[in-house]
Amino acid sequence: MRGGVLALGVWLGVFFVGGGAQEELVGGGGSMAVFFFADLAPLNEVLVAHGFAGFSSPVLLWGGGGLAGDLRDIRTGGFGFGGDAYSVSGEKVARLALGFGGMAFERGIWSGNQIGLSFGALLGGGSAELELAHRLPSSFADALESPVGVLFSRSFLLLQPYLGVEFYLFDWLFVKVQLGYTLTLGWAWEIAGRPVDGPPLNLNAPVLQLFLGFGGRVPLEEGG
Repeated sequence: MRGGVLALGVWLGVFFVGGGAQEELVGGGGSMAVFFFADLAPLNEVLVAHGFAGFSSPVLLWGGGGLAGDLRDIRTGGFGFGGDAYSVSGEKVARLALGFGGMAFERGIWSGNQIGLSFGALLGGGSAELELAHRLPSSFADALESPVGVLFSRSFLLLQPYLGVEFYLFDWLFVKVQLGYTLTLGWAWEIAGRPVDGPPLNLNAPVLQLFLGFGGRVPLEEGG
């Protein structure tokens, strides 16, 4: 996590240096698709060795949020997203669930008529779940008498620095492409609230985000 602390320090230094007078506002909210490129090979190796199928990467997450601020300066907002990945091998089913969320702080660094560049970071937290079902029970009583599977869960803090490219399609619609890296600091894996030796799952990974926003740019004199 030392690399994450260094990255945060550099990001904060650049973020708060400079900044001119506000000329144009930007903001909006919408939906986001997230491609999470986690290294699932260590986890898949263990799953396959025990008769389960492995997961594919990237894991697709869905969510949304919004932000607002100066087109060429500081903006703030919030985002959240999550999703599931499944693998099936005979009766054995594995499910990996991921969810992130937090406050977004970013800065516009350049803009043209219909395109802009920004950088920022998402600060928050999230959770991961790994559910393993060895068989499908014939009834609820069957599930109680002969255990079906297990559910591992874990919570973590999140730092996700990113670079963004914004495309302003209309006065009321824009698309933003962000490339970033997720850094996490997590607690122990748990089963029913009790810490256990959990699966080998590293959640520090590159991420590609596609944001469809409803909103746009407003000259400051028009914004009041």
